[in-house]
Amino acid sequence: MIDPAASPLSFFVSEMIRMRTAAGLSQPALAKRLNYSASQIAKIETCQRIPKSDLALRLDEVLGTDGLFARLQPLVERSSVLPWFRDLFDLEGTASQIRTYESYLIPGILQTEAYARAALGAVRPALSAEEVEQAVALRLTR
Repeated sequence: MIDPAASPLSFFVSEMIRMRTAAGLSQPALAKRLNYSASQIAKIETCQRIPKSDLALRLDEVLGTDGLFARLQPLVERSSVLPWFRDLFDLEGTASQIRTYESYLIPGILQTEAYARAALGAVRPALSAEEVEQAVALRLTR
């Protein structure tokens, strides 16, 4: 069970589940109406993925929520980023070109899910499994 008070992401997800249920839709049915895969919706509803603005807009349209999800999405995205990374995250979202050099790792923005999970586990072994999943979700959102 998702605790809506735990974080902005948890609140977004709990509202998404509540509205989906009120509309009488299963995860696969909602996924089909949103033009997303059922697995993507399942990962969002378990806080394994951070919802993107496109999904928020589509949720508002399909569920008739008058912009609720579009208003929540930037807060979810911003609060899911570590404070020291927020400035770079904001710049990265508006950049037309990014140049970086990494001698040992593939840059985060290019990492696959499996690679990101392995890299985070190796570089930051003190992270809990939940923290690793949140970091992977953010990396995949980028």
